Amino acid sequence: MADKADSSSRDMPEGETHHNVDVAASLNESSTLSQDEPDPLELRKLSLSYDYMMYKIKDYIKTLMDQTYESVLQKQTLINQDYFENQLQLSRQYREIEQLIKSCNDLELEFMKIDQLEIFVKDFKQRLDLIEAKFSAD
Repeated sequence: MADKADSSSRDMPEGETHHNVDVAASLNESSTLSQDEPDPLELRKLSLSYDYMMYKIKDYIKTLMDQTYESVLQKQTLINQDYFENQLQLSRQYREIEQLIKSCNDLELEFMKIDQLEIFVKDFKQRLDLIEAKFSAD
């Protein structure tokens, strides 16, 4: 069991608290000092197992945190790429909208020309009717 505590202290990532290692080391020292004392409940072994289990849990939680962080970064990158692609499409859409507005303005201009032509035709028809009425009266 002392090997487990020693290997856990070697495998411990940087930045981890060394409380568990210190406890394991002190238990290991006390067990070597008092090897002669009986430990019928195997408290030393239980303590070392507990410390090792706590280290493994912390290591697993750190792994999960790292995976979560990486996943969030990947999602953020995808969101940013999609956002920028949509921004590029917006400029293309703006150009299309401007082209449509120009076409609408051209159509409106043509309708205004037709309205003016209709006014000219009505005026010309009235003049023709007047001239025709004068010739028929004569």
